[in-house]
Amino acid sequence: MEHPFCHFDKDDPGVYHNTLRPLPRRLLDVSRLREGENPKLIETHGESGLYVALSHRWGGAVITQTTQANYHLHQREIPLSQMCRTFQEAAAMTATLKFDYIWIDSLCIIQDSEQDWLSESASMADVYSNAVITLSAAAAVSGDTGLLLHRDAGTTVCMPYFDADEIESGEFWISKFRPDDFEAEVANGPLNKRGWTLQERVLSPHIIHFGRTQRLWECQSTIWQESDRQDHTSLSRFDGNLTSGYFKQLRSMSWKEYDQLGKRLPMTSTEFSTWYRLIEQFSKRSLTKEEDTLAAISGLARVFGERRKDAYIAGLWENDIATGLLWTGGQPLHKPKTWRAPSWSWASVTADIDFESGWDGQPRVSNVVSVTDPILSPYGPIKSGHLELTGRTVPVQGIPEDRTVAARSWRKSTMLLDCGLQETSGSVHALSVFDVDVGFRPFAPSVLDVRNNLTWALLLTSISVDVYERIGLAEMDREIFEKARERRITIV
Repeated sequence: MEHPFCHFDKDDPGVYHNTLRPLPRRLLDVSRLREGENPKLIETHGESGLYVALSHRWGGAVITQTTQANYHLHQREIPLSQMCRTFQEAAAMTATLKFDYIWIDSLCIIQDSEQDWLSESASMADVYSNAVITLSAAAAVSGDTGLLLHRDAGTTVCMPYFDADEIESGEFWISKFRPDDFEAEVANGPLNKRGWTLQERVLSPHIIHFGRTQRLWECQSTIWQESDRQDHTSLSRFDGNLTSGYFKQLRSMSWKEYDQLGKRLPMTSTEFSTWYRLIEQFSKRSLTKEEDTLAAISGLARVFGERRKDAYIAGLWENDIATGLLWTGGQPLHKPKTWRAPSWSWASVTADIDFESGWDGQPRVSNVVSVTDPILSPYGPIKSGHLELTGRTVPVQGIPEDRTVAARSWRKSTMLLDCGLQETSGSVHALSVFDVDVGFRPFAPSVLDVRNNLTWALLLTSISVDVYERIGLAEMDREIFEKARERRITIV
């Protein structure tokens, strides 16, 4: 089969796998298993080589971890018997595949060192995109589950056939597996519900998924599963935006996953739509630590940012900031106890995020200046952030007391609050952000709106003179802002 996105040498496919690539800072040396010895943690000192990565979820298991206290002990050896089952089997599988090294997050990052965690999490894009193969514990709910589950491998039978009319003969295969097993095993599996694993899967060039009933192969060009036997599933049946374009090694999600990302068909397609759809899917996944939100997508952000040459600002992009501000959060929605992003960023709330992107129209804010203070990497967690911009604002009255969607009689506006109005203390204003020419109205029950005078507006509450926080999003008549004067404001 052709692998148009995998960069294989057609004459010698092995060339790809033998190409040395930069190694992560630390790796687990499993070559010792072949001599009956325990693995050990090594420092790579900037060398190049070949290695495997593991994608897994911790769950409730007691996970073997590298800490400042045991770091030097782990450099001597890490007893296999002390590892959780998933780690044991991943190490053994790596050695069986004749690779010497595997990267496992809890062993290769010093877990009780904030500085080491920040530094290494900023390198996730390199870790997974440079791995020869990623082993995916797709069916494991915790580290105790393992890769190699007890399973009924089923029976696949080759059946001959003969067509007397056409005088043809051949064979076909019968399997008890359902044709959508990839959906059940991977797309809807427990690993795919974890926030960190989105970028792990998207950035990995080749993945072996260890499912509940079978093994599955996924690369940038194809999906193959044991139940297929003779046939490969081309990614042509999946969305192509994630396989070629704006991410170096961004591959497609399954069609069902992609369909979940953007339930509305945008009227225009931009390169930023890929980012918004990734964030929509990411927001539907879980994180053990809410403060990891920006860190868990830092690898994707770095790849996108380096290709776009664009400034990354708290989960959004400066060159498309007007559209990036047009997000809503579904129920249940709450603001985290620990601050992690400014109010104008989707990352400031915990909720299923949807972006109102892809519309024909014109941004109504100008001279936008973004300021963020990253903790370490420009693509990772931040300490603070604000936007300065010029736009038209109007005072707002008659908005809902809770955050339920409700069309108000006040100048034919539809408003959705991020949280309840009782949580705000200052006066409320609407800032016109984006004028829509014509198109769908996501908040309204009608499918199409043929009027040509709609604007998306941020709902803001004042906290000091010309300084505001976002509290929601509104769809409003454009004429409301016609007589409003332009102002320079700051949103924090």
